[in-house]
Amino acid sequence: MIPVTDCWPKNWKGLLDPRYPKIGLGYDVATTTKKKSNPSCLCLTQMIGMTYRNVAAVAFKSDNPAIPEDLIDEALDLPHGLKVRKLCIDASNERYFATNVKKKFAGRVTTQLIVSGETLTYQNEDMNWKTYLGNLLVNAFIDGYIEMPNEEWCKKMIRQVYTDRGTFAADVDEQGNHADYFDALKNSMHGCGSKLSGPAQAMAAGVGHKAKSQRPGIKNPFALLRNIQSRWS
Repeated sequence: MIPVTDCWPKNWKGLLDPRYPKIGLGYDVATTTKKKSNPSCLCLTQMIGMTYRNVAAVAFKSDNPAIPEDLIDEALDLPHGLKVRKLCIDASNERYFATNVKKKFAGRVTTQLIVSGETLTYQNEDMNWKTYLGNLLVNAFIDGYIEMPNEEWCKKMIRQVYTDRGTFAADVDEQGNHADYFDALKNSMHGCGSKLSGPAQAMAAGVGHKAKSQRPGIKNPFALLRNIQSRWS
């Protein structure tokens, strides 16, 4: 049997940037092992400036609750003094199991149970969690603020998602995948928080200009200096 800690990508902790403390862990739960059952998925995401970097992701099928607990335990053990800000678990279909996970890690990480069908109010508009978090992730993709692994299974699960009457849906494929990476990623993104973190950064933006010939009587005090510089450039 492969050690659970080896299920995470090798050396993934080296991808974490010690300057950015906002890190979220998202967990999309499934607790069956049939060939066409949905896999569980865990994603750890770090917010770097305005970008959400999915540092590591793992999908698995198991009916042994010790497996995801060991995976979460490994994900919470971060270098550089970093800590997971919040563990967000999709508790829509497995609320009892999700509650037990929350209790187990209560002393190490804040855990939020997310029920997709429950309603929240965002900017004076009522919507459910599925719609809210799905829109946040899709908008971040559109704006170019998502960095994700260059893995085919990740891409495939993202592409399974489509919009349906104002919310999101996905069809189950022949292996039982059901956009599980999409759901774990949006949960990990929510766990990071929405505010910018880490050191402030500023970069100059290039601007266009149209050169003008200097006219007699120009009153710009820097005009003469510019004339001198242009002669020696």
